[in-house]
Amino acid sequence: MANMFHNCKELKTLDLSEFDTTSVTTMENMFYGCEKLKSLNLSNFDTAILKNIDSMIYGCVSLNYLDMSNFDFRYINSASDVFNGADKIRYINLDSTNGNSLI
Repeated sequence: MANMFHNCKELKTLDLSEFDTTSVTTMENMFYGCEKLKSLNLSNFDTAILKNIDSMIYGCVSLNYLDMSNFDFRYINSASDVFNGADKIRYINLDSTNGNSLI
């Protein structure tokens, strides 16, 4: 899923509730540069084997809601610049229900 929505500058809404992420190991740059995206709910993502989230939401300058509450962070070994440029986030949920939280 690396670069999947990279530089989709006009993207405003996105429904990812049906995405099957069970085999995904990298989400690097996935939403990089999505300048008009305001809300992102990734709580349905299965991230048990996810390893790389470098610059995942880098440059999402309008993003104000982010839910990563079901993320399993145990195997992520690369997470540089994940939130760089996403200065408008007012709500962020990183508290995993599976006990593998970033907070």
